[in-house]
Amino acid sequence: MKFTTTLVLALFLSVLALAYVYVRQSPSESQITDTELKLPTAAVARDLFEDESGAVVRIAIQRAGKPEWVFERTVEDAQKNIAIWRVVEPFNAKAAGWELDRIAREVRGIKYEISHPPGDSGSVTPKSAGLDPPQSTVTLKSLDGSSATVEIGLPASASETYARRAGSDEIIVAKSNLRALLKKDVVEYRDLQVWDIAPDQVRRVEIVDRAADDGPAEYIFVNDGLRWMLEAPVAARATDRVKDALQAISRLRVRKWIEDSADSHRAYGLDPAALTLRMTVEEQVLVEPTLDEPDDENAIQPTTELETTVYTLHVSNVAPIGEDSAVYVRTGDESVVGTILKTAADKLRPVMNEWREMRVVTADVDRAGRIELNVADQRASLIKTPDGWAFEADGERADTLEVQQLLASVRNLDAVVFVEPGAEESQTLGVDRPQAEVRITIPGAEAIETLTVGNFTDEAAKRLVYVRRALNDTIAKVRSADVAPLLRPISTYRDRTVLDLQSDRIQRIAIRTESPFSGEGVDFALARDGGAWRMIEPVSASVRADRAAQLVSFLSRLTATTVLPDDKSASEVGLDAPDAVVSLTYSPPPEIRIEPADESGEDPSDPVEVQPPDETIELAISAKGAKRYAKLSGGSRLYEIPNNLYDQILLEYRSDAILAFDAADVIRFSIQSGDASHAFVRKDADWAYESEPDLPLSSTKVENLLLQIKDLKTARYAAHGEFDRAEFGLHDPMITIALGTGDGTEHRLYISAKRSGAKDAPGFFAAIDESPGVFVVSETDSDRLKVSLDDLEAA
Repeated sequence: MKFTTTLVLALFLSVLALAYVYVRQSPSESQITDTELKLPTAAVARDLFEDESGAVVRIAIQRAGKPEWVFERTVEDAQKNIAIWRVVEPFNAKAAGWELDRIAREVRGIKYEISHPPGDSGSVTPKSAGLDPPQSTVTLKSLDGSSATVEIGLPASASETYARRAGSDEIIVAKSNLRALLKKDVVEYRDLQVWDIAPDQVRRVEIVDRAADDGPAEYIFVNDGLRWMLEAPVAARATDRVKDALQAISRLRVRKWIEDSADSHRAYGLDPAALTLRMTVEEQVLVEPTLDEPDDENAIQPTTELETTVYTLHVSNVAPIGEDSAVYVRTGDESVVGTILKTAADKLRPVMNEWREMRVVTADVDRAGRIELNVADQRASLIKTPDGWAFEADGERADTLEVQQLLASVRNLDAVVFVEPGAEESQTLGVDRPQAEVRITIPGAEAIETLTVGNFTDEAAKRLVYVRRALNDTIAKVRSADVAPLLRPISTYRDRTVLDLQSDRIQRIAIRTESPFSGEGVDFALARDGGAWRMIEPVSASVRADRAAQLVSFLSRLTATTVLPDDKSASEVGLDAPDAVVSLTYSPPPEIRIEPADESGEDPSDPVEVQPPDETIELAISAKGAKRYAKLSGGSRLYEIPNNLYDQILLEYRSDAILAFDAADVIRFSIQSGDASHAFVRKDADWAYESEPDLPLSSTKVENLLLQIKDLKTARYAAHGEFDRAEFGLHDPMITIALGTGDGTEHRLYISAKRSGAKDAPGFFAAIDESPGVFVVSETDSDRLKVSLDDLEAA
């Protein structure tokens, strides 16, 4: 169609419309009446129940051939103005309120335009309209006691239904599909939420699993208000999986309700059910007082009382055809059957190593006050004191950290699986002759917590071990690694402190070791000299301050890595012939003393500071294989100590500086090596070759040679005092160096051709005139002292 044609048609229709309005609103002069001209008028929709008002509190539905369905709206919580719908016939259950509100709303709101009075000439009769008898009847009862009933017949069209008000003969055509308003079965009105339970009000849960692998199993969980405990099949603490299950079931919703016949329970796998769960709920409910005088000012206030309710859920292991993800359920003694997701049902089936607390000991062992140990037939008792833990027998301080670790190991001991009593012979378990036993006394506890460590479950693999808790007579299989801390010897708990001294009060350190050169014993001693340390024996000499400070630090806070078992002997670890002996002179802190009152009754004297006498502490140290051991003189305890302490003791403490001079003061120096001798003299700012003064030399190179002599260091002394020069090859030295200064002082250094032979100090023996002792000069340093005139000549 062309645009112009369309436009013309639109204008023509507009004119017709205006003309029609004009004719309707402005009668013509001819005064045309309705009787003379019949125009179509709009049908007016009327209400079937024009006089109904007030909240609907009861709905009764009667469907042809079925029992009556009755629903009632009840007040659940008057204070909160909460009302719910319930099915009261043919069973009693909470209903889906929104569905019933919809029925009440749509029935009350039935409208119609067409009606067929009795005897109407039309063809609609009660029988043809499906109202003789009616297909369904719905009765609404209001809060004020009034009621209204509608009879529902057959469809009048796809969207209309024949109906009539009870007691009336007039058939109407309702402008809604009333047949779709009602469901096929009453169970479809049941609320999909099974119940609304507060998980924290559940006090007892009983679960019967009839489909367990080992046959029917019953589990009972009890909440004492603080925690969930497993009461059956054994007594134990439960895990949070109980709470998880209660959270899942507290507002359980079915997918749909499908059946209301007890006869079909067996077909659905619900007679008996694979799983039955019973929850006992205790709830404080409000009790209104009964008053003789309602206006009494002293009226009794409302009170509460404990109300106990048991909720039961039966769960099948049968799935609907084509719905493997669902299973059938029913509640309590009701016959109605519904479906829930299988994943929801699985949360309700206990798995013992998930629902049961797998910790072997659930008591608060950190509050322990006494521990009795029996390990490898060695016994000891530990008691808690204000200062920590101590051995009960002698009061000796225990290693508090080790005791705490023992308690932590007991607290964290988890079972891989529990062995039910009587399941295996005690001889196999080994709990009658245990590897170890731990008895823990907890203040306030009724019984002593006792653990016995039995045999390995497999002697070849040794991966799991039997552990018995005497308090509830349970036996668990526990990982061997977790049990290992309970099998440590008694000595593990001995205090590992060997020396605990104030470092600034150590006055003298004497050390006897074996010479790395001769294998003979070597003695030397260090002492405080003011704020510094100095060697005082066998000679007086300066020391390496950093090494002395490190040694003092080691000795003042010496902690063993392990205390050896009591049955270990000193000879077994080489302490009968120690490799080193360290002797300390220690000045204890002053003591404050107050003399008590004498017989005359005079007041006590003023506090007086008294200096106790110095103490001598001797520590023997041995090297046995890769380990180091120590023992205090006069003590019986043997210790394994850190290797680095022994290495520290073997260090050289005497100063490593060999020659002390100022290079600027040297006016002449010579180096003799074998038959060759080279001497250099200072002339003003330059150096000259003494035997050939006119030979041009590089003064810078000569000065560098002098500085190398000045900077010579030694790694170790082979002898500190007087020595036999021939013994060290110094009677005929390989190199002799002589230096003269402007004030007439002369220094001489002799380097032997004899090598030291020590692994930690390779090189050649050497000595100087002004200080006793033999030391080692490295081969690298000695090579630097060999003179080559070619290298020293000026370019």
